[in-house]
Amino acid sequence: LSARVSIFDEAACHDPRLGRDLFAWRAASGAIDPHEDRLSRLGWLAGTATHVLEAGARVARDQGAFSSSLMGCREVQESLARLVAGADLVRLGTCRLCRLLEKGDRVRADRESDRLHAAAAALACDLRSVALSLLGASWVEANLSADDPPSDDERTCP
Repeated sequence: LSARVSIFDEAACHDPRLGRDLFAWRAASGAIDPHEDRLSRLGWLAGTATHVLEAGARVARDQGAFSSSLMGCREVQESLARLVAGADLVRLGTCRLCRLLEKGDRVRADRESDRLHAAAAALACDLRSVALSLLGASWVEANLSADDPPSDDERTCP
């Protein structure tokens, strides 16, 4: 399970559309266990956040956001830092869930999954916000669907 989930993470790190297409292909190939579905989505989310972080950091560097501590620059720096922390937290939680499921401990995995959901929702919100502000609406439209990375429920962000 952890190897399959890491494939989604790596694919989305390389290209969010590749991660999305891989997920669609996997979903169309047959019934997916609900845990595997959620973990695959979490892997996809973490990988997409890493991709946006790297692309966004390049844009921010080109715009001079790392050369000043002025408010606008600090906000960009903090938003990128939230992506780092959020992606790592989701990735770590996903690894833990995989281990619990591989050991057959579905009850603990369900509890952990519920706790991880809030962190994943916050990461998805930060991801979209950073992508819009640094990469632009056309990049978001081309690379992220309306609910991409997918989540189990809709969350609106300012």
